[in-house]
Amino acid sequence: MMRDEPAAGSEPVERDRPTESDWREWPAHMERPLDLDEAGARRRFAGKSFDEALEVFRKFPVLGCAEDLGYMPPVPFRYYMLVFVQHVLSAAHAADKLESPDAASGLLDIVERKLAGDRDTIAPIMNDLLAAVRFVAAHQELYDANPGIYGDFTERAARIASRWNDS
Repeated sequence: MMRDEPAAGSEPVERDRPTESDWREWPAHMERPLDLDEAGARRRFAGKSFDEALEVFRKFPVLGCAEDLGYMPPVPFRYYMLVFVQHVLSAAHAADKLESPDAASGLLDIVERKLAGDRDTIAPIMNDLLAAVRFVAAHQELYDANPGIYGDFTERAARIASRWNDS
């Protein structure tokens, strides 16, 4: 673990694993995704433990898995988002860097998008997410994320922090 890597405390505990009823609970203010998108996210993640979901992120293309997070109701989103964070942090040290930049950029994209459009869903895990956002921003080179393609992670992290602090 690098000196400023977030502590492992953000890992969700198994008792918090989303239940079937959690997958059906959409707040009234939220627009539900298309049934096919939601069904795809459920097929890939529903019922998975932390370790099983981490394996999903390792086995399948990271962009598709990250996209699935956007089609989840709040409780599953929060649980599996913390799994995604762990995947992104481990991608910084992976020997195969092929998906590392997409994983890191995807994390920043999801956090920024949720803060802009669905703050209530992301707020309970923002402290964990901010630690990961700061790590990713400080280590863009570990992810082989070309700023010309993925943008400057430091600037993106500053926007996220500003948006969060505006609450």
